[in-house]
Amino acid sequence: MRVWGQTFKSALYAELNRLGVKIFDRVMATGLLTEGGKQGARVIGSTGVNVRTGEFYIFRSKATILAGARPQRIWTHSTELAGSSDMRTPSSVGGCYALAWRAGAEFTMMERSIEQGTVIHPAAPHGSGSSSNTWFACSIVDANGKEIPWVNRDGTVLKTVSERYRPAPGQKFFIMGGGSSALPHPGLYDYRGPRLKNVSEQVAKGEITLPLFADLPGMPNHERRAIFGLMVGQEAKTKQTYENYARAGFDPEKDLLLTYQELLGGGGYGSLGASGTTVITGFPYIRNFSSGVGGGPVVDWDMKTNLEGLYAAGDGIFGGNDHSHAATTGRYAGRRASQYVKNAKLLDVNLEQVEIEKARIYMPLNRKSGVEWKELLSGINKVMQVYCGNLKRENILKMGLVALNDLKDSIETELFSTDPHNLGNTLGVIDVLTAAEMIIHASLARKSSSAFLHFTRPDYPELDPPQWHKFVTIKLINNNVTVNELPITYGEPLQENYQAHCGT
Repeated sequence: MRVWGQTFKSALYAELNRLGVKIFDRVMATGLLTEGGKQGARVIGSTGVNVRTGEFYIFRSKATILAGARPQRIWTHSTELAGSSDMRTPSSVGGCYALAWRAGAEFTMMERSIEQGTVIHPAAPHGSGSSSNTWFACSIVDANGKEIPWVNRDGTVLKTVSERYRPAPGQKFFIMGGGSSALPHPGLYDYRGPRLKNVSEQVAKGEITLPLFADLPGMPNHERRAIFGLMVGQEAKTKQTYENYARAGFDPEKDLLLTYQELLGGGGYGSLGASGTTVITGFPYIRNFSSGVGGGPVVDWDMKTNLEGLYAAGDGIFGGNDHSHAATTGRYAGRRASQYVKNAKLLDVNLEQVEIEKARIYMPLNRKSGVEWKELLSGINKVMQVYCGNLKRENILKMGLVALNDLKDSIETELFSTDPHNLGNTLGVIDVLTAAEMIIHASLARKSSSAFLHFTRPDYPELDPPQWHKFVTIKLINNNVTVNELPITYGEPLQENYQAHCGT
């Protein structure tokens, strides 16, 4: 998708104003209000805090839609070392996951995470030359100018740049990149991009000379301008790269740009390293939560969760994945929620529930010293690296829960914030801790290894046994974690259900 990304926020804001939508800027959602203040009851509103003024907000609603992204920064995050060690926005702390979890919403696939190949990015994500995502479909060459061939899903070498944008013969459409290997029929949809076999061997033989570069000068002029001027210049995390490179004298018509993704492996999405071909492997104890198809709240065909009055959409539902999915499910969730409110009553909030939430939110501001949010986040990352890495065993996972509980004790006794903005970061890291707990509980619940979930349990080594070909679900009932399951056919028959729901 090639779009003028910098216009999105202003366009969305203008359209919301035109439609008469009331907007509360700089307000961080912190909790859901339920009928009678009971966990698992109907959702009747929410709470929030303004991260500029510190004001507390209470919202009453007939229906509520979760539209937040999935949590990140769970295994690693270091702004000091690398600008950002995450491909997504640093604000993706999983706030909607945490508040829905505390309210009693049901979640599934929370045990799914993927080894993070490029652990500490030497450059901002998508800010170095690559062949993927922002840079699609850039030519890649080695240090001697030898071009890395592009191939389609069938392995056919593509001779022209224009072929890189077309499906293979007999292929109706494709999903660019190795990420589609997670789909049920990857051969139908996958698109491989630049691909090398036996990279290490070819490097050792001298057939390929590292490092690799994005060959912008070798691209047709219109494609070069689209990649560097439009995509790199318009994506939030790469706009700064674009401006800094331009000030430093980088000329895309003359200069090559080093590609760290392909160099380090794990580049994903059509670049070298996707589908397991890497130069240097990643660190197995550092993971990325639900890269690609993700875990999240369970929703039905109406995008409704198990809690009455609560809907969810976008990146923050199980099976959610990126922009087009967010747009379609968001529109649909809004439609279904608007139908629900026609016959729903607006209820009064439970004041005791409100006071408990206010005490939780402002507790860090009541201290003058102690543990700050970065220190807490570092502790969470270390716990997840040690106790919930690539290999997951029962006793180690349980040790992880004990370690997270120790960190929760520090929240109650030591965590402090200096101002409302700092408080927002602090509350976000508490949400990260909640997501970490959910992941460990889900990992304990699944007593089998799974290829699709990138889930390895040495104490249950059998890969995808038939009896575990199902969704494992978790939720809180009376603040106790309850494990359940859904059939892998949940939602079927797909075509019939889609036709029955999409037009109504």
